[in-house]
Amino acid sequence: MEEGIFQFRNFYVSHSRSTIKVGTDAILLGGCIGHNRILKKNETKTILDVGCGCGVLSLLSAQFFPHANVKSIDIDRQSVEETLENFSRSPWNNRLSAECTSLQQFVYNLADNLRFNLIISNPPFFENSLKSASKTKAISRHTDTLTVNDIACCVARLISDDGYFCCIYPVETASNLKMRFIDEKIYCIDEICVFSKKGNIKPERTIMTFSKKLVCKTIENVYLLDEEGNASDWYAKITSNILP
Repeated sequence: MEEGIFQFRNFYVSHSRSTIKVGTDAILLGGCIGHNRILKKNETKTILDVGCGCGVLSLLSAQFFPHANVKSIDIDRQSVEETLENFSRSPWNNRLSAECTSLQQFVYNLADNLRFNLIISNPPFFENSLKSASKTKAISRHTDTLTVNDIACCVARLISDDGYFCCIYPVETASNLKMRFIDEKIYCIDEICVFSKKGNIKPERTIMTFSKKLVCKTIENVYLLDEEGNASDWYAKITSNILP
């Protein structure tokens, strides 16, 4: 496979022009969405991917949810152009679309009656840290243009009454996000704390599912690597139907 191409089980993506390349966060979130016990695979009709990058999460969502139309948005035009190219090569092109816009502008322009059954995001989450020398990469990786408050306000406007929001964040930012969502009467009902290796004290990421329905919350601690440094059983399970 040539440079700038990432091969999945059922499709491949080019990510040479997108601001953020296919990485572990996208694979983890995508795999968890595919194995999420809460999400209704056959009843989900509308999906929104916020900050789509090269479109990998949109493509995985189209794979997992056979009856859903997936809308992808990103503020970087080159990323959206590459997303559309990746969509055109996929088996689900007729259910995929992409638009170059910010989440805030997308909400502003949206029809009043349109809501999404599922919203997904691998969002910018680096706060108060050193910015990249690349302006476009810095925008895509930092919260300057998409704050925790923006995410909460916009998702509250876009999510259907029986819908879900799935995202991945560092632990430090995740706590702020959960508190902000409570203000919008949206609740974290499932939380997966991802440790890089078994035996580590602090998790690296938190994968969360939010809902307007307040139900008993589930929390799970998982590991990418076992104590010997091999891929964990959990990682093998969630990637079993997405990686070659």
